Amino acid sequence: DTNANGVLDPAEGTIVLSGGVDISTGLPLQTQLTAPPGSTVVSPITTLLAATIDSNPGLTLAESKAKLSEALGISPSIEVTSYDPLIAAANNDGRAKEVLSAGAKVQDTMLQISSLMAPGDATTKSQAASAVVQALANSVTAGTSINLDQSAVVHDLIQQSATLLGQTVSAQVKDGASQIIAEANQIKTEIVAATGNALEAAQELSRTQVAGNAVAVVLEQVTAGTVSVAEAAVQSS
Repeated sequence: DTNANGVLDPAEGTIVLSGGVDISTGLPLQTQLTAPPGSTVVSPITTLLAATIDSNPGLTLAESKAKLSEALGISPSIEVTSYDPLIAAANNDGRAKEVLSAGAKVQDTMLQISSLMAPGDATTKSQAASAVVQALANSVTAGTSINLDQSAVVHDLIQQSATLLGQTVSAQVKDGASQIIAEANQIKTEIVAATGNALEAAQELSRTQVAGNAVAVVLEQVTAGTVSVAEAAVQSS
């Protein structure tokens, strides 16, 4: 609070959430989450918003939100820095399904790609997760749709993240991992379409995220060389 106004202004920093337990899954939070100053919600979506703002100081908060909503395919009427989809789901707000699904896809993809890039190393995994977020933010800035159900999109995301980290990922691993991650995200889309209400969707999406943590472990094993890409695909299906 450099101007002593009692508020964290945009130029003064970012809200950071690290460690603890993810309330939607009951599992340890393995990737750091952030949010712009003034946010009352910290989530994978606000993490992507904060990265977009940091990368584009010329954009206003409203402009960054609009780009993010378009890229993720969520309603621009949803105020992502204050909208809590879990509370909304409990109140049977139908909009919660799209926000929960988008957030789960972003978070699981962050975790799974960072696990692929940095098996067994929490510090390097954090750096890898930051690279994934930056690559996603670059897509938001470019006005590109982020459809994480598509293996080609995930494939490009793995490549961009590897480039930012100065790493090389073999074509076989990129192909296999992108298919595994995309198929896990497709299940989330199917849940949104199949569930009758937002609370039911929240519960089902939570189960997929628990399974997503197991997928991340398998992808670590691929990089470590203890599991083949083909074996990982079987274990993740």
